[in-house]
Amino acid sequence: MKKLIFILAAVFLISGQGFAGAAKNSRAAADKLLTLFNMEVSYEQSMEQAVKMSLGIIDSQDLPEEVKRKAKKAAEAGMKIAMRKFTWEKMKGMFVDIYAEVFTVEELEGMIAFYESPIGRKFIKKQPQLTAATMQKMQVLMQEMMPEIQEEVKKAMALTKTEKSNAGAGK
Repeated sequence: MKKLIFILAAVFLISGQGFAGAAKNSRAAADKLLTLFNMEVSYEQSMEQAVKMSLGIIDSQDLPEEVKRKAKKAAEAGMKIAMRKFTWEKMKGMFVDIYAEVFTVEELEGMIAFYESPIGRKFIKKQPQLTAATMQKMQVLMQEMMPEIQEEVKKAMALTKTEKSNAGAGK
């Protein structure tokens, strides 16, 4: 009986170390993949593009210049905070964890093999172009739907004013 307990304990310890080793390997592979992606640069560029896009949306609004100026100032202040809080240095661990949780070690190693290949390297090299083109097209789409959004906002604001005045009249 003691031998059985000893064997079970040994199997448990070995399998536990196997899981820990797999998690460590998975994190290492995820880290390598993110490095191959040049994720730090892509991440920083995405943050900058988000700022430009939000300011572009404000510019596209049919608003008085003073209102636009104040809105842009507020947006810039908010984005400054976000860019300070969400630096790559602070976010990298989270991304490594996510990739390590979502993909197996084998999947991560397969992606690493692809991205280390000539076609994979070319894909990575062209990623900034893909991102810029996507953001540009998204901005056009946002501008196209902005009149509809503005109309809905106006309706909501009018409804809120009506509800407030009705609530005030009932007192």
